[in-house]
Amino acid sequence: MRSADFERGTARLNLQMVGRPRLARRGARQERCGSDQPQIQLTVSGFEAGVSASDLQSALGEVIPTPEAYLRAHGVTYDLPAGPAPAAATPTPAPTPEHLLAARPERLLWADAARQDPAHRVRHEGQVELEGVVGPDGRLHDVRLLTPLSVEHEESVRRVLPAWRYQPGRRGTERVSVRVRDQFVFRIYF
Repeated sequence: MRSADFERGTARLNLQMVGRPRLARRGARQERCGSDQPQIQLTVSGFEAGVSASDLQSALGEVIPTPEAYLRAHGVTYDLPAGPAPAAATPTPAPTPEHLLAARPERLLWADAARQDPAHRVRHEGQVELEGVVGPDGRLHDVRLLTPLSVEHEESVRRVLPAWRYQPGRRGTERVSVRVRDQFVFRIYF
């Protein structure tokens, strides 16, 4: 979201496309290809004058789903609450060694990053590799990009990472932090 405005019962949102959502259960051929809209102006009206922030958020969530709502809409159960945001001085718990795992993390939802070339001259698609820790909350932490990218491209890639969701790794029945390496697509389009 680039900007938002709420005035006289109308919410106006200026949205920027940062990537295409992907699901583990769907192959690349099942994903819809189409023309990417780099920017979308969304207006939602009909709100009462004193609408609460939670009611507004709930109504907008019908139009712009959270990653959890997107998974539910596609038949995937995901009900893990977000863990506390790690403070800068507090490191993420050490990942569990591979040989102690009953189950490795499974990627459920991710987004292939996309960026519009400002000059409308470059069209490129490539793989980006990352390393990070999937926490007990199923979210990526301590992400390090292994593919060298320019500063602008790295910013574009990092914008999609908060939407990624995993089924966390398990040690017995306990959800644990596990180090992962993953790849995804980064597209630059006109």
